[in-house]
Amino acid sequence: MPLKRAAAALLAFTLLLAGSFSLPVHTIAQGSVEQLRAAKAETDAISNLADDRKRIASAKAFLKKYPGNYWRHLAYRLWLFSAWRTGDKTELQTAADAYIKEYPDSGAAFGSVSRYFYEAHVFPDKGLAYAQKAKQLFERQLGTDGTPQSMRRISDATLRLPAQPSWQPPSERDEFVNYLGSRFNLARYELSGNQRKMALDEVEPVIELDPFGVDEEETLAPFYFVQGQAYESLNDNAHAYAAYLGALVVGDAQNRYAGQAQSRLHDVGDKAGKDAREDALRKQVPPQLAKLPLARFTDVTDAAGLTGIKASRAAWGDVDGDNDADLLLDGSVLLLNNGSNGFADASTQWGLTPGRNAGLFADVDNDGDLDLYTLGLGSRGNRLLRNDGQAFTDVTDNGGNASAEATAAGWVDYDRDGWVDIYVAGLNEVTRILGERGKAGAADVLLHNTGGSLRMVSGPAVGLGARSSAAGAGVACADYDGNGYPDIFVANHDATPSYLWKNTGGVFSDAGALLEPAGAGGRYAASSAGDWGDVDNDGDMDLLVCNWFSDSERASYINSTFDFQQGGSFTDQRAAKGIRGGTALTEPLLADFNNDGNLDLYLTSSGSGARSYLYINDGQGGWHDMTYLAGARLFAGQGSAVADFDRDGDLDLLVCTAGGVHLLRNDTPRQSWLQVRCVGGAGVPPVTAGTTAPPSGLSNRAAIGARVTLTVGSEHFVREIESGKGSGCGNELIAHFGLGARRGRVSLSVRFPSGKEVTRALGNLNDRIEIRETDAGASVEQHRPEQPPAPPTRGFGH
Repeated sequence: MPLKRAAAALLAFTLLLAGSFSLPVHTIAQGSVEQLRAAKAETDAISNLADDRKRIASAKAFLKKYPGNYWRHLAYRLWLFSAWRTGDKTELQTAADAYIKEYPDSGAAFGSVSRYFYEAHVFPDKGLAYAQKAKQLFERQLGTDGTPQSMRRISDATLRLPAQPSWQPPSERDEFVNYLGSRFNLARYELSGNQRKMALDEVEPVIELDPFGVDEEETLAPFYFVQGQAYESLNDNAHAYAAYLGALVVGDAQNRYAGQAQSRLHDVGDKAGKDAREDALRKQVPPQLAKLPLARFTDVTDAAGLTGIKASRAAWGDVDGDNDADLLLDGSVLLLNNGSNGFADASTQWGLTPGRNAGLFADVDNDGDLDLYTLGLGSRGNRLLRNDGQAFTDVTDNGGNASAEATAAGWVDYDRDGWVDIYVAGLNEVTRILGERGKAGAADVLLHNTGGSLRMVSGPAVGLGARSSAAGAGVACADYDGNGYPDIFVANHDATPSYLWKNTGGVFSDAGALLEPAGAGGRYAASSAGDWGDVDNDGDMDLLVCNWFSDSERASYINSTFDFQQGGSFTDQRAAKGIRGGTALTEPLLADFNNDGNLDLYLTSSGSGARSYLYINDGQGGWHDMTYLAGARLFAGQGSAVADFDRDGDLDLLVCTAGGVHLLRNDTPRQSWLQVRCVGGAGVPPVTAGTTAPPSGLSNRAAIGARVTLTVGSEHFVREIESGKGSGCGNELIAHFGLGARRGRVSLSVRFPSGKEVTRALGNLNDRIEIRETDAGASVEQHRPEQPPAPPTRGFGH
């Protein structure tokens, strides 16, 4: 486990997850590069030991082995940590004395020791003195007097320093962040001694500074929490409520301080009163969002009958033809949508069996209902299930089950013959699922639909070549270059550059070099998932990718990239747009949650205690973290998918977490909207087995790959019908548009996968309509869906 991930799990009680309390580089006898690398690797190994006594012994042995090496600091902290965890006060004192004796002028040494004393509730007077000493030493080293002006000068100068190799001693930026941590540590001691105003003097300048960048795991949550404690003890409940709310809004990587703030918020809020609560809430809404409807979700998991159900991946699809979205979990559990009566488990009735990883819907045989392809491992393999009306029939054969190990796939009519095909990302690294280190998996495969059956396509024959064999973790398809042929993004997990398969007339070429996640030398290798969407409403598809930055020459941390497209080239604008790197980011999802016409972003994080993120797009180029205020904050998240399950005109969110699935009903204030279901004319099957389907000029029945463009006045909004995104999840097969309060002429254009276009002027909004490919060239009225609409209900729980 990389050092910073290990620190997050092992040293969870500390504020700073990376290199807590550094020492200026110029004061360290660093040793050679080789010694630093070796010492770093050894401290990583020590941090991963499960036995505290062994860790103490190993830390002591390390200190004898590596004199004058920077990583002695971490060895001392590991010694302190294990002494604290075992409750051995004598060992804790011994470690503390040795650390301070060796580094008597180090803010790192005094700060670390005082923190462990605080956590162990021992030696309070000495701990306070050490906390004061740590702050003084850091200020001397940094050249700051502690005023907001001098802190801002240092923060601005160090914020964008380039990342350095993980084996090197911390940078000046790390040193500054650790100084801020020393102020937090001192504030805790002062607060415990009832010096409330002194504690506020330590944390409030940091809150005003707001120093942490989007690529730093540290947040203001600890500072807000101490601020809230101080004001609460002063009986200033209005300010205490605002502080606790601030901690919850910004969150923290392990949910330590935000979680404690949550426990105090309700009680303090009752004392503060309604007006104070509403004022605090208003101040947390960025001015860019003040005139937009604020997204709001209600967790209706219990009311929907989903309590206690655990899954990693989800897909929505209307399998029973009653015109509402049913729910598939892990490709094994089918939950039929019964409107206000919630969801009913119909897995056995429909012939599903346990042991799958995921499943995705498509109309494989073009008969008007949704079939299913499920993904599995080993002997369970992948299966093709045909929908026969009230049950699935397994129609898999050796050709259709070519990939035996997979967790992600995407349906795509790559050759535009009217029969939807599927790209399956083979999993060559299955450690995270099976725990079988070194087990070989399967290569990626492209399965061609020959009239309801799937047959493996030779990679070289269609340009995929040998490179389509890596640790595939996610698939997302879209026509990013606008040439009418769907392209395929594949997120590869095992330190392998991700793929962007550019489709030109049914033949692929790897355009991964266009994307920073798959850029030169695999600089952004080890990705978990991606999702496409036109986030800036400029008519082309942008891509959000969750990556593991794992280059051994960089600090190891977890991040994401947001590649905006302009004219076929991509630039990473994630940090510029205000989207945090996060911890263990797993699954991206782009959708318009507040119906304002702009795609928003939901990100899950799979780490223990790691929270999800809901970023609202303000339509002006900025993105804002509204997770807590929107009621969408979950922990240890995995797959996610959207559907309008209650048919009220907004997109609801299903999120899989380690603790169980959560159904978040969208209760955002009403705005104008439009939903479009596309129906392809369906291709013509081949006359004889093994032949290529003749050109039919028509598209697959579910119209997967159709591009839908809505025009309101001079504005254009683009969506594509997709089945398969992220890490094996699927949204409802509709194009959803929020329109806010827009007025003007509204028209719709659908470019079906065949290339046929249907255009229509719309008179009515706030409806779900159906566009049929067979209407191309005809003058027809707006269609409602083939099945009668669901009853006008907001669904259960209202």
